[in-house]
Amino acid sequence: MNVRLRYHQRNQTGALTFSFELGEPALPQAVVPVLRLIAHSRPGHVMELVLAGPHAPKVQALITAGMTPPGWKANEAQFWADAFDDLARLQPHRPLLPAARGLRPPGRARG
Repeated sequence: MNVRLRYHQRNQTGALTFSFELGEPALPQAVVPVLRLIAHSRPGHVMELVLAGPHAPKVQALITAGMTPPGWKANEAQFWADAFDDLARLQPHRPLLPAARGLRPPGRARG
């Protein structure tokens, strides 16, 4: 996930822009944090930005525009986050088998 912050010091206002691009081969668990962020980012909620550093301030702002993609229902991101989370628990991460990487299992002759 990429986050871009624009802050106007003169009037002390800011704007956050979020973007997320999923690579083709990904485990379901990779998208769960983004879906949860989308589900909870609704107008009226408060978002807090925490910067790194010992004396870095926390910035809180009221969310004025939701992140729900066009065409999605209001609770759809939470539905998919829960579904992918459940799926990830059912599918433990295993390395690809040699045949799946384009390699032949040991002892097999070329054909």
